[in-house]
Amino acid sequence: MGMNWIDEDFIKLYTRDTVTWKLLPWQGKALLPLLLRKLDRAGVADVDGANSPSEAAQAVAELVDLPEEVVRPGLEALIKRGVLQLASGRLVAPNFIKAQEGAGE
Repeated sequence: MGMNWIDEDFIKLYTRDTVTWKLLPWQGKALLPLLLRKLDRAGVADVDGANSPSEAAQAVAELVDLPEEVVRPGLEALIKRGVLQLASGRLVAPNFIKAQEGAGE
């Protein structure tokens, strides 16, 4: 059975290579698109109460089906660059809603 496109959720994935993107290690570049697909409409993912990137890596690895040894450095880089934030056991993409709505600054 094929995809029923009208009933499916989707996300925008921007193609511009920003400085932030260029400075990410390959692990961060591999992780980000997969993780964006798992966020809710507010740009949030539950990471089982994790309070540090290393604690969150296991939960994120399960979410995106990547090895933890790939997720850990990728997640740390995404948090360091401000692409993601870790707070109260949740990962937050602070620009997610704006990016998905295509809203300018």
